[in-house]
Amino acid sequence: MLPVFLSFLVLGLNTLFAHAQITGGVSIINHCADTVYIWSISSTVGPSQTIPPTGYFGENFRTDPISGGITLAMSKDPDGINNGSPQFNFQYIVDIANGNQAVWYEFASLRGSPFEGQRVWVGGDACPVIDWKEGVKVTDTLKACFINAEMLLYLCGPSWQSDSEGLGAKGQD
Repeated sequence: MLPVFLSFLVLGLNTLFAHAQITGGVSIINHCADTVYIWSISSTVGPSQTIPPTGYFGENFRTDPISGGITLAMSKDPDGINNGSPQFNFQYIVDIANGNQAVWYEFASLRGSPFEGQRVWVGGDACPVIDWKEGVKVTDTLKACFINAEMLLYLCGPSWQSDSEGLGAKGQD
C-alpha cells in the first residue's frame, strides 16, 4: 500500500496525464540481416515483439506515472532481456509538466550492444538526430523534441543513407 502522500501524487499525475494530447511516436525499422526482438518496458514489461529483417515496430509516445519513462529494449536474442544478452535501449520520457510539450529521448546499451559495428540512428520531424555509426555509444545522447513528433529509428542504418542527406543537420551524435 502506498503512503498517503504518494497516493495523492500518483492520483494527481494520472489526472494530469489524462488531459495531455500526446500524438507523436516512434517507428523502429529493422535493416539488419537478423531478426530483432523488442520489449516495451514501463513499470511493467510488455510482451516480446518480433521485427524480422525489413520489418518494423511502432509505438505512440506514452506516459507511465509509476516509472516516469519508457524503454524500448532490443536484442537479437528472443529472450535477450532475461538471459544477459547484449541489449540496445531507446529510452524516452514525455514531459508535459508546467506547460511543456516535449519528449526527451536517448540511446543506451546494456551488456554490450547487439548492433556493434552497425549504424543505429533516430530522427524525424525536425528532431535532433542521434547517430551511433558503429552501434556503440560515442557521446551522451539525450535530446528533446515536441511530443507530436513522428520519429524513425533505423537499426543497421539504411545503406543508402549518407551524412549529406540530412543526418548531420540537426545535432548529430
